[in-house]
Amino acid sequence: MKRNVLTTGMGIQLRDYFQLYPVYIILTFQKQRLINLNLL
Repeated sequence: MKRNVLTTGMGIQLRDYFQLYPVYIILTFQKQRLINLNLL
C-alpha cells in the first residue's frame, strides 16, 4: 500500500515536471535574452 502511494506520488511529480518543462525553457530563454540586451 505504502509503495503504491509512493509510485503515484512520483508519477504526479513527473507529470507536473513535464508540464512545466517548456515553461521553464521559455523563461530561461527570455531571461537570457534580457541579459544579452543589458550587455549591449
